[in-house]
Amino acid sequence: MQRHRTHYNTTADLNDQESTKQLIRIKFWSLERGQLNQSDFILVDRSDPPPVERVARKYSYKGYTFYNVNLRSLCPGHCYRTATADGSNTICLISAHVENQLAADGRFGKERQLISTALRVVARAVTR
Repeated sequence: MQRHRTHYNTTADLNDQESTKQLIRIKFWSLERGQLNQSDFILVDRSDPPPVERVARKYSYKGYTFYNVNLRSLCPGHCYRTATADGSNTICLISAHVENQLAADGRFGKERQLISTALRVVARAVTR
């Protein structure tokens, strides 16, 4: 005979349910070969944002620079706050190599607006 187990919502279960509601997805998009690619994402609890800084520092050690969707430069410690403040939950990564190449070709300034617009469109499409 098979037994059915009744599940009761305990205080711990309710707390777990509430904490899962607090999880948000922070997306890291990188510019590579002229295309934006989602390179990483992290689910983070709103009450515990340091994991975003740790992921950002990992990319920092690899030579990446961070930008918000308006292509304003960020430090790893400001990535979470900036990404969530504008509602995009998006951080753009550009490697030093790509930045130097765009700058040498005189294209970084020209492509800034295009990249920024693409980031906003991608951020809006993904959050829906």
